[in-house]
Amino acid sequence: MKNALIVIILCITCLAMVSPGTAPASRYEASTGNPDSCLETPELFIDGENVTGQVKMILKNGHGFVPLRAVAEKLGIHVDWDPNSRAIILSKDGVIIHLSVASPRASVDGVKRKLDAAPFVRDGITYIPVQLIPEIPGCRAIWVEKANAMAVFSTPPVQTSAAAENEMAEILKGYFNTDIHQLPKNLDQIRAIYAGYIHPVGLDSFAENLFQAVTTPTSWGATEYVESRLIAQTPDSAVVYCKVKITDCENEGYLHGLWGFKKYHGKWMMIW
Repeated sequence: MKNALIVIILCITCLAMVSPGTAPASRYEASTGNPDSCLETPELFIDGENVTGQVKMILKNGHGFVPLRAVAEKLGIHVDWDPNSRAIILSKDGVIIHLSVASPRASVDGVKRKLDAAPFVRDGITYIPVQLIPEIPGCRAIWVEKANAMAVFSTPPVQTSAAAENEMAEILKGYFNTDIHQLPKNLDQIRAIYAGYIHPVGLDSFAENLFQAVTTPTSWGATEYVESRLIAQTPDSAVVYCKVKITDCENEGYLHGLWGFKKYHGKWMMIW
């Protein structure tokens, strides 16, 4: 079914996708079955929110790194610096972690830990290995290879619910299987249509973006929901892997990405 939640532009070397929404376009698979990453860096989700535009995750020598200050702020981690030992000190809920730039060793509440990779500084920003995140009380990090994305939670995920998974799948189906050509060219009406899908925090921006799209003459591709899987959830946030079929003219492929959800008045809604 045709829709324009993702615009497809075929380039010589890469398929670039621009969406009126916060597209999770992390990995594209052509009809030949060959996966191709369409982003320079992996995407990062924190508590269901796609923070890639604010917090850049880096892959270096096969290991994932995140900017310390930005992630600490999102996860409620206190960061301090010991000028005598030149150590970085992280603390949350009574747990204290010591680490140093360029050293693959850390200390968690006095217990020594060997890291797979050492923290480093780039352009004045200190990056720490993702490996450290689970050492922080309540925090979890989940790598989703198919989507080329990392999902981080500041509170421990609970057991996934089939009811929640089905609820989110229905929302994704409605989102991707909407025909943009049938949408009204009226901002308020567009907002009303998507009020059942998009979390109120981002609904106005989403509606305005989509309104600009439907009132601008262009050639839209077609997207169709294929399948989804709930990766992890907390009581009020979640991330879902979703596979979407993309067709443009005679070209066809699949988009693999993560989508974030948050609870609103007891209902799961997409974060935009």
